[in-house]
Amino acid sequence: MTPGGAPSRRAVLRALASAGSLAALGGSLGGCASALSSAGARFDAADLSANPTLLIATTRKPLNGARAKPWFGPERAAKMTVGRARLTPPDEGRFSLASVGLDDWRLDGIETAPQIGELFGLPGGARDVLIYIHGFNQTFEAAVLDAARLSDGIRFRGETMAFSWPSKAKLFDYGYDRESAMWSRDALEQVFAGLMASPTTGRIHVVAHSIGTMLTMEALRQIYARQGPAAAERIASVVFASPDIDLTCSPPRCSASVRWPPRSPSSPPPTIARWRCRAGSPAG
Repeated sequence: MTPGGAPSRRAVLRALASAGSLAALGGSLGGCASALSSAGARFDAADLSANPTLLIATTRKPLNGARAKPWFGPERAAKMTVGRARLTPPDEGRFSLASVGLDDWRLDGIETAPQIGELFGLPGGARDVLIYIHGFNQTFEAAVLDAARLSDGIRFRGETMAFSWPSKAKLFDYGYDRESAMWSRDALEQVFAGLMASPTTGRIHVVAHSIGTMLTMEALRQIYARQGPAAAERIASVVFASPDIDLTCSPPRCSASVRWPPRSPSSPPPTIARWRCRAGSPAG
């Protein structure tokens, strides 16, 4: 749970994974969730269920070479690590432990890669990518498993990625977590740039929670400053869940962080929760 009684990440993930809540989010965020549903999610099995591996990118310092649990700790690394996480999905049988809430996704191991481009297979049909950026008070493993639950819950068709920044995973270390999130903005921008440069990447869907929304805003602002409208064309949807955004900043700074320019009539604009500092409330 975030300070001030904000909804916990589990509550947010359960809300996002339900069809009714996706429809509600689509209305409140200008269609973010409906864009996810139409462009990436289906009501059949998620791609992650058939191939239980997801992409990872983290600015955490690896522990023991990321060869065993907990893989990555709370300290800040000198460089970002990218790779794939090998998962075991819960048994979906009618009489399985999962059917009564006693089984869940498990993280089995991490296979690192030298750079983002090597995470994908040979060029072929482009696949959409869902990126989950976690919030306050999270371990690396919890972030990866939350990304898996989200992808599976919305039946996402495409690649799933978890971006994990260095969190102390302690209730009273909010200051450290906030600084670590903002310290990671260049790395997240690098992830966006790498995905956009890959011929195997279709459109990019972003779900950020808590402090992760602040990090995401800054990374999107930076990638747009470098690439302009070309970056906006690749972002299909942005969902800010229980956003932890400073509404006391100056209006020019906030608007520059989240506002996208008009796009061509043939393609719909990316959906994003736009926050106006002077109003102190989200704008559709």
